[in-house]
Amino acid sequence: MSAFADSARRTHRVWIGVALALIALYFILIVVLAPGAPFMDDIHISASVERARAAANPWPELWAQHNEHRPLTTKLIFWAQRAIAGAPD
Repeated sequence: MSAFADSARRTHRVWIGVALALIALYFILIVVLAPGAPFMDDIHISASVERARAAANPWPELWAQHNEHRPLTTKLIFWAQRAIAGAPD
């Protein structure tokens, strides 16, 4: 192998390492700095999930339109988190 190929591989490894470090830093900062409080639409969606949990038939509330879309998967994730973690303080 030539010296150029070895240098290119070394440079490639450095850039991959830098990219992986930045990705790891991104997720570390999210975990450290992200608030535990609801943000923007979270309050409305969590209220909708609470109404659905109290209803005999929760599907109409979960499928209800919110801000020009129907966030069924988001509401189901909130529902699962609520079922696992319990009521917020």
